[in-house]
Amino acid sequence: MASLVKKLDKVVADNQDKQMAALVGFLGDDPEALQEAAAEFGKANEVANACLIVPKDNADGPKSFGVTAETSVAVILYQGKKVKALHVFAEGGLDEKAVAAVIADTDKLLAEEEPEKDEKKDEKKKDEKEKKKDEKEKKKA
Repeated sequence: MASLVKKLDKVVADNQDKQMAALVGFLGDDPEALQEAAAEFGKANEVANACLIVPKDNADGPKSFGVTAETSVAVILYQGKKVKALHVFAEGGLDEKAVAAVIADTDKLLAEEEPEKDEKKDEKKKDEKEKKKDEKEKKKA
């Protein structure tokens, strides 16, 4: 897991202009022990940009994302409020090939234009068309 978190931490650092963020949730039944583990993990791995959290709700993780008691690591990539990629790994399933797949999906997500920007472009085009239409009507009058 350290390899993945370090790479995500770097992706966040390199893409602050795109408001990239990463949350790493430590799940389980003992929040105090998990908070200590998260702090130790962050310090040992020099995590500076990804947020290490212990959620108060969903101690076993959100079931709707395929996170179960057998899940060791789940990576959910989303943009806006839409899940773009989901990677769920059982114990021992997070190898370098899996980390590479997660980072590749992160790169794809970052390469996509944000939906808000697309909506703004559409609005701008609509406004320009209306402006041209108004100008034509003024010329006719």
